[in-house]
Amino acid sequence: MYSGTCREGYELVAREDELGTLQRSLEQASSGQGVVVTVTGPIACGKTELLDAAAAKAEAIILRAVCAPEERAMPYVMIGQLIDDPALAHRAPGLADRIAQGGQLSLRAENRLRRDLTRALLALAVHRPVLIGVDDVHHADTASLNCLLHLARRVRPARISMIFTELRSLTPTQSRFKAELLSLPYHHEIALRPFGPEQSAELARAAFGPGLAEDVLAGLYKTTGGNLSLSRGLISDVREARANGESAFEAGRAFRLAYLSSLYRCGPVALRVARVAAVLDPSATTTLVRRLTNLRGC
Repeated sequence: MYSGTCREGYELVAREDELGTLQRSLEQASSGQGVVVTVTGPIACGKTELLDAAAAKAEAIILRAVCAPEERAMPYVMIGQLIDDPALAHRAPGLADRIAQGGQLSLRAENRLRRDLTRALLALAVHRPVLIGVDDVHHADTASLNCLLHLARRVRPARISMIFTELRSLTPTQSRFKAELLSLPYHHEIALRPFGPEQSAELARAAFGPGLAEDVLAGLYKTTGGNLSLSRGLISDVREARANGESAFEAGRAFRLAYLSSLYRCGPVALRVARVAAVLDPSATTTLVRRLTNLRGC
């Protein structure tokens, strides 16, 4: 089993198949057959950790960006992160200055910027494979997405891998971008799902050793529902309790923070539902919550 070191000192566990698929894509790109991969899944299921683990093993120039909802209206903010690399800046002098102009660019200037960025990346990949990793691409600004599409259509004969993490949704935020990617024969998705009972147990044993009782493992899964962020929060609480000489396997501050983080990342609709359900507490039912929140699809 591969255990790659990821953010916050955690190890990647129970994702061997997905990691293997992603690494094979990177190897394919390194051999001169460019790929585009989207890692999808619900909130806090380990999408970024999977990308981190694959990138840590890749022998490539790594360009990374993280998108945020409050930056969606800022043209080229995501591309600005990607080009913050000396090797790329050397091949495309002045590119950063043009990107800084953002919404002031004319249509002709925007088209030229996309071409220049693509040419610079293709030239860079001649000398060494390039991995472009974008987290939360569903929050990306439109101008940056247009640049990525321009490149994605031309990476097939290049040593370039483009990897995006994306929140799974029935109606993607960037539907045109998603549709364009799906039309590429060298694009594929890696879908992550919440952990099942066995994967949840594997995560707990990686943290506490193999001697955990079955009822403890069942309690972990029941409390977290297989959500990776909640599981890690609960594990942190248990570690703190044990350090204080307590043996309880109970949720505490870290679990609550993980829950709040996931809830706010889900957006205003989920937050409204959670608030109504909290007020109703034991009286909460799907019908009553739907009625009080005025949400038809709740």
